[in-house]
Amino acid sequence: MFQIRRLTWQLTFVAVMALILVALAACGSSTSAGLTPPSSSGNASATAGPNTGTPPVANTTLRMSEKEYSITPSKSTAQTGKIDFMVKNDGTIVHNFAIEVDGKEVKSSDVQPGKSIPFSVTISTPGDYQFYCAIPGHRQLGMQGTLTVTGNP
Repeated sequence: MFQIRRLTWQLTFVAVMALILVALAACGSSTSAGLTPPSSSGNASATAGPNTGTPPVANTTLRMSEKEYSITPSKSTAQTGKIDFMVKNDGTIVHNFAIEVDGKEVKSSDVQPGKSIPFSVTISTPGDYQFYCAIPGHRQLGMQGTLTVTGNP
């Protein structure tokens, strides 16, 4: 009887330790090792967040957060030219980031939960462009927004 209790206690201890290790692994860095935001090539740059009120400048890095089932901010503004995004998956399942430019879908690689990836697109014509998660069904569930591109000053 004593050995059964001891074995049960040991198995419980091992299970608890395994759960702690899994939890600690999940609390790791929120960006992939070695990834850095796109550079601005010496031009002025700014980080635009939701409703910053700051006018867009050349080579703006837009920070986008994805989770089930939204993209924040859902409306962003940038100027024509190369537009850099830093896409972070704050959700619990895989997402990606896509934008329609000249009738074509430009899509990032998949973003694992808790990770971030840089993504760039060049847009030369001012206008409104739709961005979204291209994982099947995610856009229809609300993972979309609008990028307003203005001309250069």
